[in-house]
Amino acid sequence: MRIVMLSCLLLFCLSSGVFARHNTLRIMGSTSNQTCTIEVNGSTRNPIVLLEAVMVNRLFKPDSYFGEKWFDLALRECLPQQIEEVYLTQLAGDTTEAGNLKNTGGDAQNVELQVINHKRERIDLSTPPLLEVVLPAGQTEGRLTLGIRYFSERGDATAGSVLSSIQYLVSYN
Repeated sequence: MRIVMLSCLLLFCLSSGVFARHNTLRIMGSTSNQTCTIEVNGSTRNPIVLLEAVMVNRLFKPDSYFGEKWFDLALRECLPQQIEEVYLTQLAGDTTEAGNLKNTGGDAQNVELQVINHKRERIDLSTPPLLEVVLPAGQTEGRLTLGIRYFSERGDATAGSVLSSIQYLVSYN
């Protein structure tokens, strides 16, 4: 009886190992000699970029945008003479094919959000963008200014709330 139970247990372990490969969540991370304090508009916890309300007639035409709001992503208390790479990342399904942020939590229709750089150029979030914050020699702080604006690919935006989120990742060299 003991051999049968041991055999069944061994068979179960082997078979569950085979099935686990299809349902495996891989976790990746790294360690570093440094970390920086990261702030968004001076806040280190749960930052919010609040866009002002805009009239829907500003988003009536296809490919129209309006209502830019600028924010700073600051790196503080870093080791000097390091380059930090800042990645803006999105979960699958939270961006449009064009790389804009979907309105995932609001009730406005035909409204997306675009992230823009300091030149007012759209940042395509459908491919992993790399945004560098270069710390000058001896400096321990750096910042990246970005903007966000309402965008309507189709036009005919409707009134309502717009809510989305974006994630960022800092890589230390």
